Amino acid sequence: APVAVAAGVVTNPADAARALAFFEAAGYRARSVGWEYLGTRVYVQALTLPQIDDIVAIAERAGFVGPYPSRWVTF
Repeated sequence: APVAVAAGVVTNPADAARALAFFEAAGYRARSVGWEYLGTRVYVQALTLPQIDDIVAIAERAGFVGPYPSRWVTF
């Protein structure tokens, strides 16, 4: 089953759009969850264990702090 990797939090819609485009350009499906003024989490879909590791590494290189596989969010 797909796993949602929480890449990180962004604070405005423009950053959310850039983050989604960034992960989608890397070949991953991504979505955001949250509210504009409270922060929005960016989630990236992983289908395999190596993809989880890849997404975490990509997110860290992009400056996100503490990306992790989520148990609560699904795709």
